[in-house]
Amino acid sequence: KSIIKITNEDGLDRLHKNHRVHLKTAKNRGVKTRIITNNHKAKLPEGFKKFAEAKHNKTMKGRFFVKDGKESFLITSPNTGVLVKGQYLANSLEQLFEHSWQNSIRF
Repeated sequence: KSIIKITNEDGLDRLHKNHRVHLKTAKNRGVKTRIITNNHKAKLPEGFKKFAEAKHNKTMKGRFFVKDGKESFLITSPNTGVLVKGQYLANSLEQLFEHSWQNSIRF
């Protein structure tokens, strides 16, 4: 079980503010959450490391997340996105994420 996400600094703050309870619950259930932000000057919100690993990579542009390698959510604007269920896109995005993760820097 996993959640991977690529976001910007605002998305990192929103994730912490609006979803930290859910992410803590997921962590307690064994879900591994990893996040990459494209802002190398971003600061992790206090307590963030308790429920997710985070890195930064200034070359990554875009916003998406993948859940369990089966569902992908592509953020197309601040309040809009597209949910795609299926492994084909999820697997491609996971490969992109893994490549970026290996070339990212820990907070």
